[in-house]
Amino acid sequence: ALVAPLASIIKIRNYQVEEKIHAEVPDHVNKIIKCMNPKCITNFEAIETKFDVVDRDPRKLRCHYCEKFTTKETMKFQD
Repeated sequence: ALVAPLASIIKIRNYQVEEKIHAEVPDHVNKIIKCMNPKCITNFEAIETKFDVVDRDPRKLRCHYCEKFTTKETMKFQD
């Protein structure tokens, strides 16, 4: 949902579509996004990144540690 806001998850069982779920942006995002602030502690220490979702559309996240905002344009995923 962070990358593709209109994404759907389709659950298939025995070659039949069992369920279709619209992916939603959660309230908190952990471990998968990298903080864009080069001085953030998550870029120096072995600490999991944590972000609070401030706005879903347009996407805007705030780092739990340094409070720097990340948008769709500046978002980078962890390696």
